[in-house]
Amino acid sequence: LSLPQFGERWGRHWLDVARYGESTGKERNVPYPYAWRYRDYVYDAFNADKPYDQFIREQIAGDLLPAKNDAERNEHITATGFLAIGVKGLNERNREQYAMDVADEQIDVSTRAVMGLSVACARCHDHKFDPIPTTDYYALAGIFRSTEVLSGVKPGNNKTGYSGEFVSLVDLTQKPTADADDRRELAKLHAELKQAETALAKVRDVIADAKKDDKKGKAKAAALKGVRAANARETALVAELKGKIETLEKKVVPQGASVMGVKDADRLMNCKVNIRGEVKDLGPEVTRGYVSVLTVPQSPDINMKQSGRLQ
Repeated sequence: LSLPQFGERWGRHWLDVARYGESTGKERNVPYPYAWRYRDYVYDAFNADKPYDQFIREQIAGDLLPAKNDAERNEHITATGFLAIGVKGLNERNREQYAMDVADEQIDVSTRAVMGLSVACARCHDHKFDPIPTTDYYALAGIFRSTEVLSGVKPGNNKTGYSGEFVSLVDLTQKPTADADDRRELAKLHAELKQAETALAKVRDVIADAKKDDKKGKAKAAALKGVRAANARETALVAELKGKIETLEKKVVPQGASVMGVKDADRLMNCKVNIRGEVKDLGPEVTRGYVSVLTVPQSPDINMKQSGRLQ
């Protein structure tokens, strides 16, 4: 039990349940370069004897859970890779169809992994063998449609499939915040940059006016010589200040490693029933919620200012 191989041996069984894979599958099999971070989260969870209920919470809503420090925050975010990995049909050009397919895959893995029950077949019709109506499916779909998936891929017939959309972890190798001197220096540089940009704009206005002047030949060249030199100086100063600001901002706000994960979307939504599963054939809107047959009196109401994953 003390060996790290314990987590590898037993964690692999959860990875099978979680449909772990390191690429998108389907028509274009694009690799997931950071899927391994979720894999290692699972191994570490087994080695740490993480309680099962906490293990599930972190994978469904880790980004919304409180964390006692940056290391735990990173662990929670990495856990949401559970929802970010999985099959993606990158050749799908219809954005609504793509989004519903991603939500369908998340509903399928979440319900089968935890309840041993497929809710996904209620996408097109009421479940034939269990008391799960289509409205329950779209109540769950609203939760996952209100969730932004940052897996590094996007739909469409682009060459690679990469969009560069990942979650950045807190960089634990550097100070998470800068000291007071760094912050004062950064504020000073921003003020100087603003002044330099204003001066540069004025110089360029002078150049534009000089070019419109009626002077000819040497007289016009002489008039432009001085302002062009000033333009060169101000341009160089602006570039220098921007370089200093970029360097200092990296120190003040260090960039962490990339990881696949999810977060609540800017646009929260309820889903309408897709009649027979067709995204263009819409029925009534369903409020975000759970599988109704499993709902008990103490089930929390969905917070409509969140996706609903936390509840």
